[in-house]
Amino acid sequence: MRVSIIIALLSIIYVQTASAQKVYSTDRQYQADVKVFVVDHEYQADLIVYKTDKDYRAKKSENKGIWFFTTKEYQADKKG
Repeated sequence: MRVSIIIALLSIIYVQTASAQKVYSTDRQYQADVKVFVVDHEYQADLIVYKTDKDYRAKKSENKGIWFFTTKEYQADKKG
């Protein structure tokens, strides 16, 4: 799998989550703040973000499109 994850989101959701950098993945749709779909090609995406394995690289104050997926819900800025 590529280092980058290409994510397609509606533009309205992008505006709401612009500051989210730490994300918790859930299997239940009603718990999600954002709905994410992984696509095969960059041109299919409305928003492109990159997944990191270090939480310090995903700073909420710097919206650079670097997301860290937490294992604990309380650590996340957003649930997806």
